[in-house]
Amino acid sequence: MKVVKEIEESTDPNSRWPYIITLEWEIGPKQGITFADAGLDIRPRVGDTLYAITYDKAKEIIDLLNDQPDLPKSTIEFLANEYKE
Repeated sequence: MKVVKEIEESTDPNSRWPYIITLEWEIGPKQGITFADAGLDIRPRVGDTLYAITYDKAKEIIDLLNDQPDLPKSTIEFLANEYKE
């Protein structure tokens, strides 16, 4: 994502967030890939939060995601409502 407007202060004193940041997707939301799809033999355990990969593997993952179509707007809206705070 990239910021497409200047950051503004929120005018709502009850807002949870003090600033308004307008963003634009550089790569749209995708369905995603698994570790196996990316050729990674990783079996996450509870508490694992970080995995090191090479630059070439990162580029391969980006290419796999770019090959996928963006999620339709209706799916994005559904997921946003489903996981709203």
